[in-house]
Amino acid sequence: MRMKNTFICLWCCLCFLICCKKADEKLTSDPSAKLSFSRDTIFFDTLFTSVPNITKRLLVFNHNKNAVNVSHISLEGLANSPYSLIINGKKSFSDSNVEIRGKDSIYILISVLLKPTDTTDAYIVSDKILFNTNGNIQSVALESFAQNANFFVNTQTGCDTTWTAGKPFVVYNKLTIPEGCKLTIEKGVKVLFHNDAVLKVEGTLIVNGEKGKEVLFGSDKRGRIYEDQPGQWAGIQFTSKSKNNRVNFSIIENANTGISQEEVLDSDTIPELILSNSILRNMKNEGLSLAADTYLWNDLSYNILGNGILSKGKETVYIRHSTFAGYSFSFFRDYPLLNFSPSNGKTRIENSILWGDRTNEVIPGGDFMVSNSIIRNFQPIPGNNNISKDPQFISPFRLNFRPDSLSPAINSGLNLGILKDLDDKSRDEKPDLGAYEK
Repeated sequence: MRMKNTFICLWCCLCFLICCKKADEKLTSDPSAKLSFSRDTIFFDTLFTSVPNITKRLLVFNHNKNAVNVSHISLEGLANSPYSLIINGKKSFSDSNVEIRGKDSIYILISVLLKPTDTTDAYIVSDKILFNTNGNIQSVALESFAQNANFFVNTQTGCDTTWTAGKPFVVYNKLTIPEGCKLTIEKGVKVLFHNDAVLKVEGTLIVNGEKGKEVLFGSDKRGRIYEDQPGQWAGIQFTSKSKNNRVNFSIIENANTGISQEEVLDSDTIPELILSNSILRNMKNEGLSLAADTYLWNDLSYNILGNGILSKGKETVYIRHSTFAGYSFSFFRDYPLLNFSPSNGKTRIENSILWGDRTNEVIPGGDFMVSNSIIRNFQPIPGNNNISKDPQFISPFRLNFRPDSLSPAINSGLNLGILKDLDDKSRDEKPDLGAYEK
């Protein structure tokens, strides 16, 4: 009798516990019970084939008061998909019977590894994550822009090599142009660098870009959040062995230092580097760190956290029809645009604009002279015919450093024989100052 009473008590307790089970733990079989998602599309922007890429996260919400059993979560492409999932810590292309309590959520990690193809153009790789909850099918789209590339990992170029437009050239660690050898890069080529990677030039670099088909040196991170982020790769480094370098119509962006030179000790003034019709932007340190003979013309420099130019040798530097802009819209500037104080060389700057939001944007050094230029400097600078008025760029905030119709730069230059501007527009007999002709 006592045993029977005990059994009845236990049975009553069990029924009580079942009846008192929390609503968020009770499974519902209602086919109208749907899931919600943090995003309806997971987008990976411009990924390179054969390279593991970043992992993205999807939150899956059950806003119902009761728990649901997701009988199947899978990629539509299953094992043939380039995407993979991590569900509850398990990496696969599918999982079954995943329970989500009421008013709760789970997260799914998505990664992608794209296979190389023969195409040189970017293309879209798509798939879906499918969810089956009580017979109710829902999906989240997966999309990637894919790009094949030529990869270089801690290696050297050939001795006389030419790169042409097509697949980007992606550098890991270091790519070296050997002494006595030449790398020629033709119009429209993209040279992209992984974290801290560097192009080391011991030989000669020739860049033959054109307006609208500039040669790009930048980061291999191509998403929007990386567009103006400095310090994503090391930069282009010219050693003391390098000579006869010509870089025309290039964009150099998002590096630690855009271009740096080792000191070259020679008795001539023949430039080791001619940089023309080029843009340097978004640098963590200097735009140009010079220690060898250099000639700059029709160049634009902006968004440089350090000096636009740091000169530190006995070199000869000519700067003509160039614009160096320094504004602190998105970062704090601690350094002037030009710092030639460590230099013992000769510097001549003509028909240029050196303007920013600091009181003194230029520190002279060595045999230094600025003429026929707009310059912001409270301290006097050696030179003549200079203007200390705001150049009135069209919109520095929008990174448009062309002169507007009232700019003092208009018709204020000397004819230096530089017939076209950075936009490839013809200059007149009274050229405007800076890289652009109005």
